[in-house]
Amino acid sequence: MSVFRALADFVSRLFAPKTSAVQSCAPAMTAPAAPVTPSPLSQEQASALLAIWSVSGAVIVTLGPGTLIWHEGIIASATDIIDEKALWCTRNQAKATRYAIIAKEWAQTNNCSAHRLCLRVRRPLKMADFDGASMNDFTLRYCDVNHGKMKAALRAWCLQHALDGVVNVGGDADEVVICRPATELDIDSNNQIWP
Repeated sequence: MSVFRALADFVSRLFAPKTSAVQSCAPAMTAPAAPVTPSPLSQEQASALLAIWSVSGAVIVTLGPGTLIWHEGIIASATDIIDEKALWCTRNQAKATRYAIIAKEWAQTNNCSAHRLCLRVRRPLKMADFDGASMNDFTLRYCDVNHGKMKAALRAWCLQHALDGVVNVGGDADEVVICRPATELDIDSNNQIWP
């Protein structure tokens, strides 16, 4: 898919007619009963992600139990958090409101509410430190300019390497990606930010 097609699809979804009733997004996000298996990961994707991590020395850091992280989006309750999709968060409370506009747009598009969650890590998590690496080039070269494919590939790569996620990614030292959020996180607080 070209960059222009992806942009056109995004813009058309952004300006699509919306209904006025707001509902929970939970039914659309319910996890399947099957065991968690990583998405397919091509050898090229795996090699590229290993190269990104290796540039910083292939450093592993631990997020300790009780560590607080924040997420803004359309997750309204613990039942909306699934292990089949990685969850992107920040570990800096001052940046907790950073995705409020995007969360509101997702909520409007999906006809549901937007929330800011404070999440608590349950156990020590083994995390790859990507040293601030941007995922833009990887997404362009190996994921058809598709953000969803990039997130699935990163999750599959982490699971393949027995990692619980990634920190310090996307040019942000506070960015955290948790591969199995339903298993690894508890909701500490939940604030509805829209509507």
